[in-house]
Amino acid sequence: MEKTGDLTSTWDEFVKLLPLNEPRFAVFNYPYTIYEKPTRHLSKLIFIGWSPDSSDVKLKVAYSSLKINFMTKLGMTKDLQAVDLSDVLLDFFFERCFLDYFAYFFSWTRLLWKSSKG
Repeated sequence: MEKTGDLTSTWDEFVKLLPLNEPRFAVFNYPYTIYEKPTRHLSKLIFIGWSPDSSDVKLKVAYSSLKINFMTKLGMTKDLQAVDLSDVLLDFFFERCFLDYFAYFFSWTRLLWKSSKG
């Protein structure tokens, strides 16, 4: 393990640790709040495959071939692939990680609304 952060580390602190020319695997614990009744404070472990376009091709191939095995060993189900800093902007990251949850939530909300209308 090259570097670790504590639970109070921010996304920006994490992004600053990514090397600009070398691939890395990373796991980030992202805390978030769902404002329903009751309010829930949760966190989601996200696996990030960082493989910048400027990396050596041999390194990129090596990391790519190890990714699935590494994720399986960690028991990770959600992953993001990032090739440049625009892929790890917080808004873009949030959208990619949580879109599946919100799509699920809103589909149930629509079903409940339709069923309550008769």
